Amino acid sequence: MTANVVGLVPGSDRSLGDEYVVVSAQLDGGDRGRERTLSSWEASAWATVLEVARMTARKPMKRSVIFVVFVGEEDGISGALHLLAHAPVPRKHIVASIHVTTGEISGRQGVSLQALVSPPVLAREVEDAARPGDVKVLATSGGLGPFRGTPGEVFLDEGIPSMLVTIGESRCTPASCDDRLE
Repeated sequence: MTANVVGLVPGSDRSLGDEYVVVSAQLDGGDRGRERTLSSWEASAWATVLEVARMTARKPMKRSVIFVVFVGEEDGISGALHLLAHAPVPRKHIVASIHVTTGEISGRQGVSLQALVSPPVLAREVEDAARPGDVKVLATSGGLGPFRGTPGEVFLDEGIPSMLVTIGESRCTPASCDDRLE
């Protein structure tokens, strides 16, 4: 059994408004016996998606955006599977997915962003959109690899370009961080 929390902000462009980008996070924590708990890092990803939804509602994007908080991802990405099986819009109109997650990543000390993108052609677009040094962009050249076990796997299986954005804390030392460390 699963449930998702879904919201929609219609696009502002008449020609692109019937294309949808899914922006998601998960909200189901780990098991403590029969009780589910929410980690502060999961809450950070969830709060990030809610803030992006709030900002998008104030100033809509050209394409429509479906915001989703998945429940059930720890039990086999069932929330993402359920969303695509019961999509709120025609499946062929979903053109991309962005899933926000959390974890430890390499890079500067402090909180960083890392984007894993597939197909690789999207990596350049993400790099161009970010300020230098804000986001570490990694492109996967084929296969599900690092997307396995994430909603990105479900979307890639359906041929939908996907990005996995990790908000992470780097625990590197100045000697082990990359040369962008200030």
